[in-house]
Amino acid sequence: MGIALLAAAYRLPAHSDEARALELTIQYEHHFLDSTPEVRDSIEQKIIPLRTSKWSFYRIGLVLCLTTPMLLAAIIRFKLWDIRMLRFATTPQTRLRLLLLASVAWLSLLPAILQETADEFTQDDLTWAIDTGNGMFGLVLPPFFLITWIVSMLVGRFIVLRKAKLPANLWGWDSDRPSRSLIWTTLYGFLAGIIAILILLSWWYRDGWYLPGLLIGLYVIVSTRAALVHRGEISGEPQGASVIASEAKQSSLAL
Repeated sequence: MGIALLAAAYRLPAHSDEARALELTIQYEHHFLDSTPEVRDSIEQKIIPLRTSKWSFYRIGLVLCLTTPMLLAAIIRFKLWDIRMLRFATTPQTRLRLLLLASVAWLSLLPAILQETADEFTQDDLTWAIDTGNGMFGLVLPPFFLITWIVSMLVGRFIVLRKAKLPANLWGWDSDRPSRSLIWTTLYGFLAGIIAILILLSWWYRDGWYLPGLLIGLYVIVSTRAALVHRGEISGEPQGASVIASEAKQSSLAL
């Protein structure tokens, strides 16, 4: 469906009368700085009826094409054809895999921001040739993302995940140290809630470029919480994979 919508968007023109739309766009730009809001609004009201469904098809198709592979990967990774398997969902197997996923989630946001800005500029027929500051984005954002990524990787590897016992159950709880578990669950639960809201907003406003990075980021946040809860030795409790195997065995016996 996503590919079909993208193909339909590719074939459709942006306006039913492109020549008239271009004329109105030039008028809007010409009067953008030296006319009243009423004049600009009257031009906008003339161009709105000329718009087709091209960009609506494009945005919906993009969301479906970028989201579906991520959800399919999650279904295969956690065996979610049986929804009960969600109880045994685990973090990545090693610290390196978790850091690689975090890197993908963070660095993918940079091209997403640039592509989303380009898409908005292309789709906005009322700012046809007005400078939107895209060049400044290209200069400022890459160094910011690169520096943030390097610092985050160093902190994550040598501080946050230093004593992590992986793989760990995503929903695990250290009953021997409930206060620490509560602190990490509250903190990372708040971060996961923010990412979940961003995912919903991206879906609602069809900002499809952000969805893959946000979905991976949500898994990274939940995995980091589990890694911190399962940090260090816990007396009397099996860790990591043994915990998961024990829970799975008890569940199968119960069934």
